[in-house]
Amino acid sequence: MENLDKILSEVVRKTVKEMLETIMNAERDIFIEKNHGTKNGKYRRTLSTKYGFIDDLRVTRDREGNFKTMVFEP
Repeated sequence: MENLDKILSEVVRKTVKEMLETIMNAERDIFIEKNHGTKNGKYRRTLSTKYGFIDDLRVTRDREGNFKTMVFEP
């Protein structure tokens, strides 16, 4: 049972990570389009959630540094 809990926790964290990254990409794309900005890749961070820590979350950014995701506070 304990092994199943670990597997489920990992699946939930992975799914949450993928969803957060998808949302942030969409947010940045809308921001870039409205502000005529330029994409500038991603940086990595760890995020604490109620499902545990999500390591290696890829957070999008713009070249000018004006984009801030609404998913979490910096």
